[in-house]
Formats: sequence, structure tokens, C-alpha cells
Amino acid sequence: MALNYISTAAVSGATDLVGDASYSRFFTETIEAANQPGNLPFPVIPSQSLTRLLAPICDGGVSRLASLAEIQGEACGGDLLPMLRGCSTVGSALSALLRFMPIHAAPLHWQPRRQGDHLALCCWVEPNPDQTAAELEQMSFLASLQIVSGFGEAVGNALKVDAIHRRPSQAGYQWPKSFRGVPIISDAAEDLVLIDISSLNEANPNFGEAQAVHEQGFLDLMRDATEQEMAARFKQQVKGWIRAALPVGNCRLELLATRLNCDKRTLQRRLDKQIGQQFQGLVNESRDELIFPMLESRVFPIKVIASHAGFSNAGNFSRYFNGRFGCSPVEWQELDFDRKRR
Repeated sequence: MALNYISTAAVSGATDLVGDASYSRFFTETIEAANQPGNLPFPVIPSQSLTRLLAPICDGGVSRLASLAEIQGEACGGDLLPMLRGCSTVGSALSALLRFMPIHAAPLHWQPRRQGDHLALCCWVEPNPDQTAAELEQMSFLASLQIVSGFGEAVGNALKVDAIHRRPSQAGYQWPKSFRGVPIISDAAEDLVLIDISSLNEANPNFGEAQAVHEQGFLDLMRDATEQEMAARFKQQVKGWIRAALPVGNCRLELLATRLNCDKRTLQRRLDKQIGQQFQGLVNESRDELIFPMLESRVFPIKVIASHAGFSNAGNFSRYFNGRFGCSPVEWQELDFDRKRR
């Protein structure tokens, strides 16, 4: 599956943290079995292999993921590092990271959204039926930490992160209170990294013009992808934009078309041809992926969930939910609660 591979750099340093001989053997076997697809210059492993490597680290909680991110530093960037160092500002390096994340960590998607004096870098993981909610949370949490430590070090610590937001854990994890002095908000409506937007204008202390040539190589890799990979990346891009746009009420086909420099009819034809879905179907799919974790957490009032899913009021949200699932959001919560008690 095109959205199921991650660079082995994502788990660099794990053996230093676990320090167990059997784990070291397992780690070595997994890394040695890594694929190197013809269109990639670095080895990758399936996301399921990644979560198997993370499982011993997360035994008893996710706090040790912070220790892993500390050990890794910028090494988690792997082959992207020379390209990031070829960017003269923090903002241009972040743009490059987001542009090429699909070939470095395909299941992870980052979508930027302006939020006052901050850039909200929203994170979500492509759902995988072979992975549990706990495993997907481990991946997204480690990715958020790696933005602070790994990307932060790659740009000479000129990036200023003011907060890491985490939704209440479906798996019951207790999020740490902070990481590298950055507070972690554990009851947020979405997973994101909140960046001081002024820091994006800062010069990259690690900038080296000799490194800039690496970006062209990665552009070539993106162009050499198969049709299936291109379709999967396009769908991920559209859904990421939708998820970031829903909470601010700007989720309209014409706005996305403008962002992609085309008209809405051209965009809809591309969605039909490349993905086989209508825009509204992708909106509903993205909404549901936002709604259900919030309902399951039982932390958020219905009006907050409604607003976050792009509805002007709780009544409109309830009508949408009832039309799709045959019950109200509150009734669904009660049924879910009863199922978990059995």
C-alpha cells in the first residue's frame, strides 16, 4: 500500500533507549529486512513494523517516546537533512519538510493553518485496519515530538514552538506535561504543534548553499511515483486540507481549488478521475475521522464537537449524524459506553 511505509530513520536510537539484547536483535532484523523501493534513496519499513519496534518503548505509557525523540535529535530526519540544511530560513525548511514528508513518512500527514500569531501544524495518521488506536497514537505523538527536537535541531533551534496539543487518548495514555520546555495540552480538540509564526522568518543557522541541490533530487522522486502512489498522496493532501479547514468553517471546494490554482470544476474532475470520490464524500470521511475520537473521549460537549467538525450549531451536527448513522451523537455515546461495559 502506497501510504504504509516510513523511513528507518524514524526509529534511530531505539536500541540505546531499550538496552535489551533480545530487542537489539529484533531491531537489527527489522532494519535489515527493510525495503528500498526503486524510487527512494533510503530504506523504509511498513508502519506495522514501526509500531512493533515502538511497543517495548511504550510498554506502560508513552512518556519514553519523549526520551527517544531526545536521543534521536535531528537524526530522525535521515536523508531529508541535507535538503533542510539547504534552506536559508526556518520557514522555507518547514515548507520543504512538509512537501517531502510523503516519501519520508507516508502515513503521517501535516497540514498548516494560520491561527492568530501562530502556525497550527495539524497532524493526523492515515487509518490502517492492521493497527490499533494505541499504535496510531504512538506514531502521531512521536512525530509531534520529532518536529520539536528533530526539525528544531535541523534548523539550529531557531524554530519556536509554543505548545503541543494532544487529543484525549483513546488508548488511555497520559500525555507528558511538557517536552523540551514546550507545554503539552492534553485535552485539546486536535493533535497539532503550535509554532510562533515569527520564528519562520528567522535565518537557518545550519544553512549551507552546497546542500541546496538535494531538493531537486527529491522533486524527481515525487514525480517518479506510480499512479497509485500519486493518487494516495493527492487524497491525503485533500483530506489534510479539509481537516484543517473544518474548525474554521472554510471547507469549500472553491477555496481548495484556489489553493491548487485551478477552478472548482477542474478540481472535481481530478478528484473523480484520480481518487474516484466526490469532494463532499471526502469531507464526510474527514469529518467522521474527527468526530468519533471526540465522542469516544466523552470530554467534549456536543457543541464543541459540532464546531470543530465545521457545523454552525449542534442542531445541524445532530441532523448530519442522524442521517449518516441513524442515531443522535448522544445516543451513539450511550451505545458506545454500554458496549465497553460489557
